Amino acid sequence: MAPNITHYISVFSMLICFSFLSHSQVGINTTSPEGVLDVSSTNSGIVFPRVALTARNVSTPVVNPNTGGAPVNGTYVFNTTTTSTGTNDVYPGLYVWYNNEWVAQFQKTDSKVFEQTNRGAEGLRTVNGVNAIPGFVNETFTPKFSGTYKVEIIVNYGGGFAKEAETEARTDVTNLNYGLSHRHTFDRSHNVVSQEGQFTFTFNGTEYNVYANSYSTYNSGQRYYAIWFQTSYILYLDLVSGTDYNFNMIFNQFENVKIQNNGNSGDGRGYIGVHVPCYAEFNFISD
Repeated sequence: MAPNITHYISVFSMLICFSFLSHSQVGINTTSPEGVLDVSSTNSGIVFPRVALTARNVSTPVVNPNTGGAPVNGTYVFNTTTTSTGTNDVYPGLYVWYNNEWVAQFQKTDSKVFEQTNRGAEGLRTVNGVNAIPGFVNETFTPKFSGTYKVEIIVNYGGGFAKEAETEARTDVTNLNYGLSHRHTFDRSHNVVSQEGQFTFTFNGTEYNVYANSYSTYNSGQRYYAIWFQTSYILYLDLVSGTDYNFNMIFNQFENVKIQNNGNSGDGRGYIGVHVPCYAEFNFISD
């Protein structure tokens, strides 16, 4: 009797069903899955559902298809939007629903550095009064996230030429009882001068001042100048994502009669950003 083809099809179908029931693994592009789901590809990835979340504590638009309510713990989605309400904000990236909240799977990072732009051998030469610092004139920082940002301001300043010292002859009385006096000559060939000023960092209309000073010396014809000192100032600011914050930084150099030309011209001028520029670094810390 000839074999019944229908019989063989039925047996084959039963074997396939038995195989699925006994192994219960699903393989995509693989015939030997090594897990409940095994996806194999050399040039493609898995695309999670792309949704527009509105807040970390709001499950919608994602729902549990069986109940119509909130998704179960462990539900993954890729969020496509950024919110800026200041609380429970979300940003683009992978999220998992856990205990009534969308939990971001990648840490928030937002960092930007603004530097003094004229970084030549002498940096910025300063005169008495207000000096605008290139790179900090009407600049704007726009945070990606709402929360606390650490703003670290690093500035440096060095003084110009100290004036040449002079010798001075002066009569001192050494014995009042006998009226004796001596003529002494004081050598001022060694001269140490402090030149000073103040940086002002203005952020969103609020001023933050940083005092700065440097020492210049004149020693028997040898000068030491532009001996810069670096100072840091740290701010913790609560910012809102997507908001443009304007900032500026200036330096106000104080007059000093012991500096050449009172510090206002020529070699008496001060120095900002010699070798190392001034900079301001913005870093996101927390919500």
